[in-house]
Amino acid sequence: AHAEGLATRCIDGLLERGGDVVTPRDPTQRASVVVARHPELQRLFDRCRERGVDIGAIGGIRVDPAGFNTEADIDRFLACYDEVSG
Repeated sequence: AHAEGLATRCIDGLLERGGDVVTPRDPTQRASVVVARHPELQRLFDRCRERGVDIGAIGGIRVDPAGFNTEADIDRFLACYDEVSG
């Protein structure tokens, strides 16, 4: 439930920013993995790495929250997203 809540926070944050979210918003139709497209995928991936945000970049940005992650981790990812997108 914790990871699903973080995934929802991530999806909502991306959608609020006009993000191209591939992952279904409905929690009954997804796992806790969030995939989104971004026109500057490599730049966003690099910015996240610079800031210590662990994400994947295969087929889009991949955010995979787990039990040890916090809302602050999602917020750090979204801050990186803002930096690259703004």
